[in-house]
Amino acid sequence: MVTITFNATSKEVGCSAVKTDDAVVIPSIMMHGNFSGDWANTEEFVRAADNLTASLTLSLGAGDYEFGMRIGGAANWTANGVAFSRADNAHAITAGSGNITLAADVAGAYVFTWTFASNLLTVNYPASEGGEEGGEGGEEGETAYYIKHNWKDGNTAWSIQPMTAAADGTWTYSTIYGGTGCNIGSNSDGSDMAWYPPEVIGGIDSYNEGDNITFVYDPNTKVLYTDGYTPPEPTELVYYLAGSMTNWEVEMIAFVDGKVVVTLPESEEPASFKIVSANNVSQSWYGHYGTMSREDCTDWVFTTADATNCSIVLDATGEYTFAIDLTDGVKVSVTYPVAEGGEEGGEGGETPIVGAPSYFIAGSMTDWATNMVAFEDGRATLTLAVETYEFKIVKVVGTGQTWLTDENAGTMTRENCTDWSMVEKEGADTNTKLAADMAGDYVFAIDVTDGVKISVTYPGEAQGLDEVKTPVSAVKVIRNGQVLIQVGDKVFNVLGARVR
Repeated sequence: MVTITFNATSKEVGCSAVKTDDAVVIPSIMMHGNFSGDWANTEEFVRAADNLTASLTLSLGAGDYEFGMRIGGAANWTANGVAFSRADNAHAITAGSGNITLAADVAGAYVFTWTFASNLLTVNYPASEGGEEGGEGGEEGETAYYIKHNWKDGNTAWSIQPMTAAADGTWTYSTIYGGTGCNIGSNSDGSDMAWYPPEVIGGIDSYNEGDNITFVYDPNTKVLYTDGYTPPEPTELVYYLAGSMTNWEVEMIAFVDGKVVVTLPESEEPASFKIVSANNVSQSWYGHYGTMSREDCTDWVFTTADATNCSIVLDATGEYTFAIDLTDGVKVSVTYPVAEGGEEGGEGGETPIVGAPSYFIAGSMTDWATNMVAFEDGRATLTLAVETYEFKIVKVVGTGQTWLTDENAGTMTRENCTDWSMVEKEGADTNTKLAADMAGDYVFAIDVTDGVKISVTYPGEAQGLDEVKTPVSAVKVIRNGQVLIQVGDKVFNVLGARVR
């Protein structure tokens, strides 16, 4: 935009030019070399939508090439004599002497990516020859590897890009760090890709989003790390069950001898899970799209390419045995508990289901349904710290669950914790509370003779003399013909009832 001004006093005319946003010229990137046998052609890079990078793809035969760069409309070509190869495929291009060289070791598509902020040029090589089949004699060729990332280098975010093979057997990809993990696999369609979260990528802590970075993948150890980082020797892979029944990775359970046994309540809503393999340098999540049931729960194939959680119908309360078979990929089978009426699932369960209702405690002290505790002979004992907890009683009958709470959503205390009536109410604000005033064992007793009533015995209160945790300060105190025991500032009779 041109602005003309006139000063009426001095009769002077002024003229100034201001570049508006839509007139901003972003530097262009040109390449000039002997790619076609001479230096007659000039290739122009295509700018990414975010103007951070630009890219150019050239189909080249195997051979040695030379070229220079024209940056930002400069009159002269820039070259600093750097040499690109499959093992050394990223260089900053600055003013210098000598043509830039490229050693193309196979024929194919070479992708040149320019980063404006750092003048970094990256060349992604095509897969090596023999990647699909071996030559004469039947020798197997080299497998190519591919990577997905939250690209910031001009590629579409999470698009699949070919990695470059290095002389030491690793595969590399240079880019701008997108602040996330990566998917790595050997199929160009991404069908076998494994997820590598940032916490298992060695050396990633040294990078911030937007930094230039080179990822290095070792297919022998399946370790992903950054250039310059020396990964430790990987430990043996351990496989885990992670799902809604384990609070996912927070409390995931390792397979021992190929099995994990989990006690689960019957539920109208299916549970969901995945299989996780992990060691000190890698972590992979295996999923399967579908819902397991009592009739269909054998040899389900789990893969890293399937990011979907597997669902499982819980049609009975009892022990569910998850079995893993690693002889050919990852296969999962589940043995169901015996259902009401004696029906077995999978290979057949052995846990009988009683037709009468079962009762459980579920609350903040059990991570709610994840580790809820069953009443046995009308009692459930929980070891608690000094804290105010929230809980409900879960009644399980057949295929249904009913969650019960105090009708007033009150708070149990040491002085008020007997025969609380529990009724069906929904919502987090209806939870019953328990004020635990000392660390120790809290005994919950359930009475279902007339509705559902809950009583709680606090530590040091009527739990029997052998259960008292507080040091006894006086024994055989005789008062009114009774034998009493003093615990701290409280006095109990020999039956464990508090009298003072």
